[in-house]
Amino acid sequence: MEEQFIQQAGERNGNNRIFKRFFEIFKPGFLAENLDTIDSGKTWKFWFLSNTLVAIVLTIIIGYTINKGIDETAKEFLLKYPNAKIFVSGGKLSTEGIDEPIFEKSDDGSVFVLDTKNQKYDETVLSDYKKGVFISSDKIYNKKSSIETQQYDISKINRNFSFTQKDLQSKVWILKVFFIGVGIFFGWIYLNGLRLISAFWWAFWFWLLAVIMKIEGVGYKNIYFAVLNFYIIPLVISLVLTLFGLNVAFLTTIIFSILFVVNFLFMKKNQKQKEVVIKE
Repeated sequence: MEEQFIQQAGERNGNNRIFKRFFEIFKPGFLAENLDTIDSGKTWKFWFLSNTLVAIVLTIIIGYTINKGIDETAKEFLLKYPNAKIFVSGGKLSTEGIDEPIFEKSDDGSVFVLDTKNQKYDETVLSDYKKGVFISSDKIYNKKSSIETQQYDISKINRNFSFTQKDLQSKVWILKVFFIGVGIFFGWIYLNGLRLISAFWWAFWFWLLAVIMKIEGVGYKNIYFAVLNFYIIPLVISLVLTLFGLNVAFLTTIIFSILFVVNFLFMKKNQKQKEVVIKE
């Protein structure tokens, strides 16, 4: 019983230390104080704990946004096309009860075009917009950015099916689950996977800065794990700014630069103080 109590107390203290790191990473002496142990399991625990908290917040925000967006889109579609029916037959998409072509622009620079009958438009209509969707009788183009456009081939669909406005309304929850699930999945890949790789790139530049500033005792490995600890700061700040509709260019670069320069200057100051003590 006593051993179990000691073990539970140790786990609570360990968790408390991990939570304390949320505040420790803002201290100018963080890297100097943790240089010898920065590559320990504490950094990994902090990495996954912080990403878990951010993922939970993102899930709530994304879930609310997607849910609201799908509901509004479905409602608008119902009002405009109450008798709409969509068919996929013989690898071709066609519609009924919809006045085609549909060409709708949004304030955010995106466009939606549906033209399965008149062929007035083709995929080149997306070239004038930042992002958008173009749907023809045999292709769907989803322009996500100026450098990425996804293409879906309807002609490869072997199964024939159709659905009405009523079917769409009853199945709208499937869209919500799908999009939220995809968002969470790729969010986790980004937070816990891709950023581990990008940290190598950031670590190289700040290791180079440490060399230029002649900071003693700091190796590439130390800098890499420091990046993992610091990564939560630009991530949270960028999320907050995004919620307020603000966008700051090179935000991560600016924040990382401030954090490392402050820590390096602190280490440099301590380094000089030790040299003075040794001389005396």
